[in-house]
Amino acid sequence: MPLKGLTIVPPTARVPREVRFPGTRAETIFNHLTPTNSFVVAQVALDPGARTKMHYHQVDTFEYVLSGVARVWDQHGNSQIVTGDTGLYYPAGPDSAHYWETLGSVPVTFLFVYSASPGQNDGLTPLV
Repeated sequence: MPLKGLTIVPPTARVPREVRFPGTRAETIFNHLTPTNSFVVAQVALDPGARTKMHYHQVDTFEYVLSGVARVWDQHGNSQIVTGDTGLYYPAGPDSAHYWETLGSVPVTFLFVYSASPGQNDGLTPLV
């Protein structure tokens, strides 16, 4: 019997999301279509040797590392190594610009979570 008041999205129902950086892939787990109103969750993977570009988001975002090892850089050249079970919060806007680079020989996977109105995305904005 189905659960009442809950939405379950099995792995087979995930929707691939556009590739934003070379060597990365993402799948949407929840969004307003699943339905969650304004809550969006994706699983992102960065291949070994992959590096995103410096960017920020126009909404508050939270990322939770599931596996792998990466170095996360801020716009001031500061960095920190992150591993599984590490959470990262980014306030909206350019003050929290950052980029990721995978360390080691396994992909880094993390959950990417944000709140936005239906049809709105996270507003990823690259810095040139």
